[in-house]
Order: sequence, then C-alpha cells, then structure tokens
Amino acid sequence: YETGNTLELITPDLDNSLPESWSCINENGSPNAVNSSGLFVENMAYSLIKIFPNPVKNILYISGDSSNYNIKVYSLLGQLVIAASNVNEVDVSSFTKGVYLIKISDENSTTTKRFIKF
Repeated sequence: YETGNTLELITPDLDNSLPESWSCINENGSPNAVNSSGLFVENMAYSLIKIFPNPVKNILYISGDSSNYNIKVYSLLGQLVIAASNVNEVDVSSFTKGVYLIKISDENSTTTKRFIKF
C-alpha cells in the first residue's frame, strides 16, 4: 500500500471547514502513522476503465470491458455525493465545481479515479 502526505487538523478546536485550519506536514499518514491498509483499493483494472471528459461540465462517461458499473462519487472531504448502480455515465451538472473521487466497480474489479468538475 501507499503512504504519503495527508491533511491533518492543526488543533481540534479549529474550524475544519477553513483551509488554514489544516496542515500537510507529515509524510506517513495522520498522525504520523502509516496509512491504513484496510482502506486500500486494489487498482486491478486501472488501465481498463476510463472516465471522460476530464475535466467535466455535465456528463462523465465511463468505458471499459463492462457496459454497466456501480459507482460512488466522493468529495475530497470523503463525503458521499452520489451512488448509482448499472450505469455507464454520471450527470455531474448539479455538482459544485471542484475535485471528486469516483469509485467504479464491476463484477471483476474496483478502481478509484479522480475527476474535476468545472
């Protein structure tokens, strides 16, 4: 599994909705511990599943070996924005502009990709 910089609230009494309340000073997870392997997603089909266009304005398309995917879209704060089953496109027109993560699953694999809504 991978380790890397993670955001950490500087002190618990700060407002976590403000960017200046967060720090990215450690390189081994938070608080300075290796990131959890329990949350690791194996990217077995990384090259098989594609999303486009990216950045996206209205419809995000998913292509790969399957024609229908189960998806979950998360904000970068980890909030579930939308979940859907048996889809090959996602209407993101109502999403706030920003960066999102999409977890895409089919009968054989699961992958997570990042996209930008503009």
